[in-house]
Amino acid sequence: MIPRRTALALPLLLPWPACALAWPSQPVRLVVPFGAAGATDIFARAVADRIGPALGGRAFVENRPGAGATLGPQMVARATDGHALLVITSSHTIGETLLPNRGYVLARDFIPVAAFNSTALAITITPALPAQDMAGLIAHARAHPGALSYATTGIGTANHLVGELIRLRTGIDWVHVPYRAGAEARTDLMAGRVPVMIDPVAGAAELSRDGRVRVLAVTSAAPSAALPGVPPLAATLPGFDVGLLIGLMAPAGTPPAVVQRLNEAVRAVTRDPEVQRQWRTQGAEAIDASVADWGAMVAADTERWAAVARDAGVRVEG
Repeated sequence: MIPRRTALALPLLLPWPACALAWPSQPVRLVVPFGAAGATDIFARAVADRIGPALGGRAFVENRPGAGATLGPQMVARATDGHALLVITSSHTIGETLLPNRGYVLARDFIPVAAFNSTALAITITPALPAQDMAGLIAHARAHPGALSYATTGIGTANHLVGELIRLRTGIDWVHVPYRAGAEARTDLMAGRVPVMIDPVAGAAELSRDGRVRVLAVTSAAPSAALPGVPPLAATLPGFDVGLLIGLMAPAGTPPAVVQRLNEAVRAVTRDPEVQRQWRTQGAEAIDASVADWGAMVAADTERWAAVARDAGVRVEG
């Protein structure tokens, strides 16, 4: 007979596949590498609240910001309990190129699980700027080379690379002004201290309601429900389609059966009409993707931003 103490320890000694049938044996953690109350946190909580019952237990969000959003991935990559998952965004696919010392490699240390959504950005201007649409903004920038600046939330962010992609596509000479926080950039935009900002749709929509700013375009291929009447940038720059991805990854070695179970639970959330409606009001479109399709999206996003960073000569110090 196996001693009771030894028997209790056996599941910890078994390889992942042998334990997978009993998974989850404890609450599932969705590690968000950003602070609470931000867009990624809000989307992750919507998913966590709904997948817990589907998994026969509980799921919750654990915020692990820091080190340029690399602290959370480092922690999950080292996790051994089988219940820590990572919420990634396009910040992490960009980091594959711009953050060589991040301490992990997405394709090596993680495997794709499921997509949440894609969030558009908005091209927003101060009302004092003499441009009524993107064509007018581009014409203004061409007429005043080097005089027009655009604000973002930092060097190497998706917002910054979208600005550089616009520069590459149009040939305009505009100056990037990085801020530490979106609220600070929006304050300067409203005051006219910076004429243009590339901002998440939700932030731009809030400021545009009372005319404090004017939104010229969204970066998604289709208009955003959060900004009725605002055209996509593709109307001016054909083929322009940029959405910031958010989704779930698991540590390398997670059994396929567990990954598939998680994928099905998340897809049930992204198919929910009420979730889709709520996310659209926040400028996001839900994505219903298989494990393979989500993996392909992450790979394509990584390649896309690597090319933009290379062509634009973007570097991040440190």
